[in-house]
Amino acid sequence: MAGPAKLLNPAYLKQFSKPSNRTWHLFDATNQRVGRLANYIAPLVMGKHKASYIRGIDNGDTVVVVNVEKLVFTGKKRKFKLYRKHSGYPGGLKELTAEQVFERDPARILESAVSGMLPKDLLQRRRLSRVKCYRGPDHPHQQQFGNTKVSLTTNESDGTPDHVLSDDAPEHIRKVYEYWTSKGDDGLRKL
Repeated sequence: MAGPAKLLNPAYLKQFSKPSNRTWHLFDATNQRVGRLANYIAPLVMGKHKASYIRGIDNGDTVVVVNVEKLVFTGKKRKFKLYRKHSGYPGGLKELTAEQVFERDPARILESAVSGMLPKDLLQRRRLSRVKCYRGPDHPHQQQFGNTKVSLTTNESDGTPDHVLSDDAPEHIRKVYEYWTSKGDDGLRKL
């Protein structure tokens, strides 16, 4: 066990943030609610699912999300939710509805949701850079995965979740998947 002096040593702490300790996770965003999917992604990017988690060390994993153009909003959020940005100059406030942002770049909506769930510290941008969102089922990171894919789709007939995990999924993905499914889709947050 490491003593307090060893834990404060930057050289010791650096070993936890090496890219070799990172794993890759693939999510299919088809028929997923934006906030619910971001709730799955944020802890993986921070590394909270690892036993070696230290708040000030960037030891999170990389997450790839495909089919972001098929994300779903509940209620009237698509029409009335506003995304704001400011240029810094007087009168430089730009407001776009979720529908307008979704037409331009659906990945921006998911990245914004994940960004809101990450701690507001110096590591936020670096962590957010490991969230990779793509339109369609294809992505340029096939070497990292093989055929592993976590699909969190819902049945269109009754709206219940249809959790599918491929049989050849690695053990670390299976553990995260079993943790979230044991919570139950409605148990995470009642709307």
